[in-house]
Amino acid sequence: MIVQKVVTPQLSTSYLVRCHDAVSGYVTSAADCAGATTPEAIPAIKDMGYKSVINLRMADEAGANVDAEAAAAKTAGIRYVHLPFNTASPDPKVADQFIAAVGDPANQPAFIHCASANRAAALWMIKRIVVDK
Repeated sequence: MIVQKVVTPQLSTSYLVRCHDAVSGYVTSAADCAGATTPEAIPAIKDMGYKSVINLRMADEAGANVDAEAAAAKTAGIRYVHLPFNTASPDPKVADQFIAAVGDPANQPAFIHCASANRAAALWMIKRIVVDK
């Protein structure tokens, strides 16, 4: 059985420190899926111990602010990966790019987000099925 849930940034510190999911009870590489994230939040995400931010939002989404988020990540010294994932027309290459990004040790632990956390959780589920089996 595969269990994945979305956690708030406030809970992320606990998950990173313990690397233990109290709900499903397994130890895993820490990666959190989140919804809309502002460029102003990037320094706090780095301070929580994340090594990368993976943004799945389309650049033309309302409030996406992709360029500002990339600039904030550069300023904060955290890796930034933008993988625009269009749910109306999903590109399988994005799933492959996502698996490569989260599998890169330099990106771990990763803070993965989109607008509502649905795309983030969906791609994380694909990773769990394809890679973690």
